[in-house]
Amino acid sequence: MIQIYNPDLNSIEIEYSKEIKKTFLHKIDNIHEVLSILRSRNIVNEKTVENKVNYLTSALIAATGIKNLLNSKSLKENRKTQDLIYSLNQLKISSDKRSRCRKTIKYNNIELQIKKIKKFINKKNLFGSEPQFLMELNNTLNRYLGTIDKNLYFFFFNYTKYYEIINNKIGKQLNLNCCPYCNRNYITYIPNGIKRHIGPTYDHFFSKENYKYLTVSFYNLIPSCYTCNSNLKGRNNFKLNTNIHPFVEGFDNDCTFDFELSTKDYLGRKEISYIPKLEIKDFVSSSKKIKIKGNLKVFKLNQIYESHEDSIEEIYTRFDKGSPYYIGSISEILNKLNVTEEEFYRFHFRNYFNEIEFNKRPLAKLDKNIYEKFKSISDIN
Repeated sequence: MIQIYNPDLNSIEIEYSKEIKKTFLHKIDNIHEVLSILRSRNIVNEKTVENKVNYLTSALIAATGIKNLLNSKSLKENRKTQDLIYSLNQLKISSDKRSRCRKTIKYNNIELQIKKIKKFINKKNLFGSEPQFLMELNNTLNRYLGTIDKNLYFFFFNYTKYYEIINNKIGKQLNLNCCPYCNRNYITYIPNGIKRHIGPTYDHFFSKENYKYLTVSFYNLIPSCYTCNSNLKGRNNFKLNTNIHPFVEGFDNDCTFDFELSTKDYLGRKEISYIPKLEIKDFVSSSKKIKIKGNLKVFKLNQIYESHEDSIEEIYTRFDKGSPYYIGSISEILNKLNVTEEEFYRFHFRNYFNEIEFNKRPLAKLDKNIYEKFKSISDIN
């Protein structure tokens, strides 16, 4: 469990929030325009929807709930535009008293809801607030909006509609190579045009089911691998007092890798196995122990890392006096080579020494923790 570090994190969040807010306001303007058209007595024509067909089509579906814009099957040319024109004319407030009353009430309710959304996002930083404020923002907006039309909710808060912004501002600019939840799988972002070719999935730390208005909030989108996000985390309801939030903290030195020794038979001879295990230090506060245990359980980190005993064996060979790769006491060798410990470690162990760089390569935390373990034994001896 690695904390997400980036020297430009604040700037990335600000740019992301601006882009999301801009998109929200644009969507609001589109619905306003659709409602204005539906209330107007003028007949809709191509000039009315010129250069705005896609925007107005999405806004019309959100405002009215229609799933498909369908006109006469005989129309073949410019079908999308004609379908929109036909639907707008059909859904306009008509002269029929009963229809006019029903539509007027519906459109007025939609108008009221989008005004509330606009007022809230202009007043509150829904998209960029830090994790400790997000739950309350969600609950406040939930009370403020009341029962929101499901089509309107989907139009604004379906995060799949914002993938281009999320991929560019989070997937690309955070520049994370490894999943912060497991530090085991690569999540390197590689674009394909404006879309993601490969890269991270985005876990909602606060679940979409319980916190439906946080779907596009920056600090609720954790770049992670598919295994951690979909296979393990799934719909687990995380909170800041029960789980580690990668934008806030990591396991750090409060929970580190150790190993257990076991023997196994291989081709008639006994071999020693080094089974990795994560251990919570005794000095850790009870509140953080709860959060660490929460992540260990959900992401099954101890079980998953049992398959990486070979990493410990590779490090062990460098501390084994009987090995041709034996390096001796780290303290002595640093003096002889006249290099920093970081330089020595990067060359001999081929991973990152500093915790802020653990997200650059898989198993960086495991390697460093086990190195420290063998180093302490070596230097003491």
